[in-house]
Amino acid sequence: MRDDDRPTLVTLVPDGYQTEYVGRLSDGRQFVLTWPFIMGRPAGGPTDFTAVYLFDSAGRFLDAQIQPLPVDLPSTGLQPFLDSRLAELGEVVGQRGTRELPSVLRAVG
Repeated sequence: MRDDDRPTLVTLVPDGYQTEYVGRLSDGRQFVLTWPFIMGRPAGGPTDFTAVYLFDSAGRFLDAQIQPLPVDLPSTGLQPFLDSRLAELGEVVGQRGTRELPSVLRAVG
């Protein structure tokens, strides 16, 4: 694909499954937090991970932050890990999505 053919903007559309966390941060950046391929780990198999994709205020891609999940998730499951990833991003001031952000991460006012 030539550079001329590549899209310059991406629309972040929550799908109600693995892209439930989509929003805007207080500094104007946009984000999507996802966890593709959470299927368990057969011996020698792939590692599950979370991915945070960051975009500038106009929607241009900035960065991808990929983080492996702990080998043995605590009994509390995936949610605390996702909450931690969201908290690392900073203040969320707007969101699109099917799942409400944890109350400790929502902007006040």
